[in-house]
Amino acid sequence: GYNLMIVLAAAIAGCSGGSSDPQDPFTTGTFAVKSIAFSTGELETAFDPAVNRYQFQSFLVDPAGHITIDATGVRRLLVQGVERPPGAQQPLQIATLAKDSTIVIELDGANGAVLSYRFQILPPDLPAWQVTTANPVAGRILMTAYASGTTPSGRSFLLVLDEAGQVLGFRSNSLPVADFQQQTLTTGTVRYTFCDYDPIIFTVKESTGHCYVLDTGLRKVAEIKGVVSAVNPKGLIDHHDLVLLEDDHYIIAACVTKVVNNIPASLTAGVPIARTVIPSILQEVKAGRAIFEWDGSAFPEFYSAAVLDNDFESPSGLAEYMHFNSMQIDTDGNLLVSLRNVSQVVKIDRSTGRILWRLGGPNSDFPLATGQRPSAQHFARRNADGTISVHDNGNLNAPQVTRGLSYRLDESRKVVTDFRAVGYQGIFSVATGSTQFLPGNRMFTDWGVVRSNVVDVSEIDPDTQVTHFTLKFTADIYFSYRAIKIPR
Repeated sequence: GYNLMIVLAAAIAGCSGGSSDPQDPFTTGTFAVKSIAFSTGELETAFDPAVNRYQFQSFLVDPAGHITIDATGVRRLLVQGVERPPGAQQPLQIATLAKDSTIVIELDGANGAVLSYRFQILPPDLPAWQVTTANPVAGRILMTAYASGTTPSGRSFLLVLDEAGQVLGFRSNSLPVADFQQQTLTTGTVRYTFCDYDPIIFTVKESTGHCYVLDTGLRKVAEIKGVVSAVNPKGLIDHHDLVLLEDDHYIIAACVTKVVNNIPASLTAGVPIARTVIPSILQEVKAGRAIFEWDGSAFPEFYSAAVLDNDFESPSGLAEYMHFNSMQIDTDGNLLVSLRNVSQVVKIDRSTGRILWRLGGPNSDFPLATGQRPSAQHFARRNADGTISVHDNGNLNAPQVTRGLSYRLDESRKVVTDFRAVGYQGIFSVATGSTQFLPGNRMFTDWGVVRSNVVDVSEIDPDTQVTHFTLKFTADIYFSYRAIKIPR
């Protein structure tokens, strides 16, 4: 179970004392409840004394919670059926966080009135899942839940789970949620960030994302915005990934519509001509100003290197030939960027925008054997041991099997000095997903959009294939864009 300590602090005035000011109905001696506030999360609807049922939108990931009841004229206070002396500060233990868990607060007034408020911990539309565990790595799991079709509420969720798959925190969202991660600012402050998107992106292909900064209670602190510029004419922002340095200093990406004249004639039926395409761009923003920009359309080699969405002949083709889906500041301060439609990870100089190297794709700077080539990959990350890992979806491979790939690179000589590839039960993740190689020789994978739907998240020993953790949504319509485990 999960124990949540809630301290009661009831500020109670005397039942007949107080001011007679008619403008202040809370000090007239009548029974009234002004507010009930929880430090352990947000209510989905602001507290109204006339409304007696509420749902929590989130819980603190590090709970040290309390409840404050601001009322007058209270004769008796009960929480979960247990009488609490007005004004007492006592711990209240909640054993589990199940869907039907509620905090019931009853107040009896000296004037004979009785008020009862019910605070439901988890909303009924939170998707259900099944978990199996066998000594998983201790830590928090950050993942999302969104539906591939129409659901009764149409909501998606950010989830913070423990290693047993129990809810530590969550937040609902009206749009599908993609990237959700914990980020530590340069000051040491811990933030959470998430990005959502309008599903119209599957028609227009341009980025339709919105990104937000949250505190450790999963409450919004700020909204991340793109900057309108020649590189990003509409100030768009992508939903796949975000780098947060400070609340007002971050790196975003976007896929933007542009008319270009630099497509090789060999790709346009031998006739050089202007075409409308959708390249990927990057922006580093500080205090509302773009301090670094990178425009993928300035590198014509990506046209020839594209392996997906690469129709440049049709005037209406609208090729999204790069398709950014992850980025990270590398240990040397430059950017590691994953481009799905080129099946390539690139390293970009964060000062000049120059491409320092390419891993994978038709023009890889590192010689790769057939089994070492990523295919429509996601989530490229530099690991603590110096390796680079990717979630290799494998769309263009035969057979189609998704793997976790790990590369140790000699970047000066442009060679791979060590490589490993790990699959699991032949699962094919057609899109999205993430893979981490954790300390203790574990591979933690979100399988994204899986056709077999055998499992949504797993943790295995990559050498023995022993399974230490699995999570599967009960309803097959639910997926997670990515899952990140933060070991303790």
